[in-house]
Order: sequence, then C-alpha cells, then structure tokens
Amino acid sequence: MQYRRDLPDCKRLLRAGGVLLSDDVLLFGWVQGEPPKKRRMLVEHIREYLRMLEEDPELKTEILPIAEGLAVSEKLR
Repeated sequence: MQYRRDLPDCKRLLRAGGVLLSDDVLLFGWVQGEPPKKRRMLVEHIREYLRMLEEDPELKTEILPIAEGLAVSEKLR
C-alpha cells in the first residue's frame, strides 16, 4: 500500500471539486483497534495516511465503514 507516497501526485492531478477514493483504510478493524504483530507496520502506515488526509486543508475527508473502509476525500481548492 503506497497511499502515503502517492498522495501528493493524486492531489496535484485532482481538480477542485474532484474526489479521491481510498479503499481498505480500516483493514479488518485493525486501524481502529489492535492489529496482529506482523501487521503493525502496515496499520501504522494506514493510520498515518488517514492523518494526512484529515489534516490537509485542501481536502475534506469522510471515512465510511463500508467493507474494509473507504476514505472519500473532496479537493476543496
């Protein structure tokens, strides 16, 4: 999962009003809870990505608990 690495390019290509969808951001509930030992680094990367989305002033993001989680981010400007 390279969401963190790809976010700047996605934002650059996205026009104002465009929508960025990020799939599997809750990952079996591990992102909100305690992941298995061998998945902790992956979960930490997803948590960091979600923080990046939520703290970005150019994006408005909602996390939908659909399947393994869907982040819906609208580019505001």
